[in-house]
Amino acid sequence: MKFISTKELRTSLPNIRKRLAKGEEFYLIYQSKPVAKISPLKNEVADDLSFAEVEQAAIEDFGDDFLTKEEVDYYLSLPDYETR
Repeated sequence: MKFISTKELRTSLPNIRKRLAKGEEFYLIYQSKPVAKISPLKNEVADDLSFAEVEQAAIEDFGDDFLTKEEVDYYLSLPDYETR
């Protein structure tokens, strides 16, 4: 399992997303403390989620450490971004 910072998550999201798709798991570090485990969803869970719901949650769930709307739009516009 790899440790990644919130900054690394923001700056390397397309690469991390690809690695998650291959089954890798990550511990997310914020202010020198592990705050979350990021792991791939099982297919049956992923199939129950609608893309629109996930996209809207990503845009609305802004805290003090977040992707801006511009960053979300950028990642969604990448040619290798997979939609369901």
